[in-house]
Amino acid sequence: MKLNETLLIGLALVAALVFSKGGSVSSFLQKSSVPLLSNENQNQSKITSVIITPPQFTRIDVTDLLRNISSLQLEKNLTPLQNQLSKTEKYISQQYKIANPVYSRGQSGAFVYTDDIQNILNKYGKVTDENLIQYYENFAQTQPLNFRENMYNILIAKRNISKAEIYQEKQQQSINILEEEYQTRFGGLSRYG
Repeated sequence: MKLNETLLIGLALVAALVFSKGGSVSSFLQKSSVPLLSNENQNQSKITSVIITPPQFTRIDVTDLLRNISSLQLEKNLTPLQNQLSKTEKYISQQYKIANPVYSRGQSGAFVYTDDIQNILNKYGKVTDENLIQYYENFAQTQPLNFRENMYNILIAKRNISKAEIYQEKQQQSINILEEEYQTRFGGLSRYG
């Protein structure tokens, strides 16, 4: 049994005790006396009584307790998901900087050499980002990329962004589902408070 289920059952039992009108329970909730030794003179065996009154719970108090438990549990489950989402968003932001570089003279991006375009057309039939990446990876096995490296890094960053955005969307959906579940389970508590 999970912690929140145990707490809910415990609170329900307390609520049942408080709200019940049975004879044995009401006598239990009445004032009781507990003997207490006097602190003034320990040599005397004088016993005094202290009256203890149990706290009175109302329906609103129990509802507030349940609402607080549910919000704490929601926060506990949401925090790791939100942390993962933040990391994914940070990664996407970093990849955007790589995918859209701005150089010292205000120039941006990179270019593909015309002989590279012709080689890609001959080998793959089309010039696509994936074909460019494959071409550059094959090229790097035989020669250094040199100036081609900028274009290769930009293409890899764009591919990373596409994959990360899919992951980001799934993370956001998980958060939305969790929030909806808690609203369904505990949202009805608001009608009592």
